[in-house]
Amino acid sequence: MVNWRKKLRDFLLTQFNNVYATDSLPKDYKPTDGVAITFETRGGKQNDSSTTLTVKCQFKIYGSSLTHIIDADILLADILNNEDKAFLSARLEQPSIQRTETNNNLLWHYALAYYTIIFENNE
Repeated sequence: MVNWRKKLRDFLLTQFNNVYATDSLPKDYKPTDGVAITFETRGGKQNDSSTTLTVKCQFKIYGSSLTHIIDADILLADILNNEDKAFLSARLEQPSIQRTETNNNLLWHYALAYYTIIFENNE
C-alpha cells in the first residue's frame, strides 16, 4: 500500500516549514515559529482498492495570528486542489472553521479543515 502520510507530508513541506503527520504539535512548537500544519485520518474505513487509496484527512492549521491562519488555510486549499503529482485529487469537504485549544495554559487559534484525498496505490 502507498505510504500516503509520507507522500502528503513531503508535498506539503514544499510550501510550509512545519508539517506533522499527526494530530498534535511537537511540545517545543510555538506560534511564533511560523505556520504549522498537522494532519491525520478521520474515522471510518478507508477505500483501498488495488489501484487507488482514498483517505479522509483532518488538517489543523496553526499560526501566530488569525490572519496568518486564514492565509495558510487558503494556500493549503489552493495547493491541494491544484496538485496532480503527489496524489490524484483532493476535495475540501466543507469550509474550514476557526477553533481554539489550550496549550501550555495559553489559548491557541487554528483552522480546522477536512479533505478527501485520493492517492495512486502503486507501492
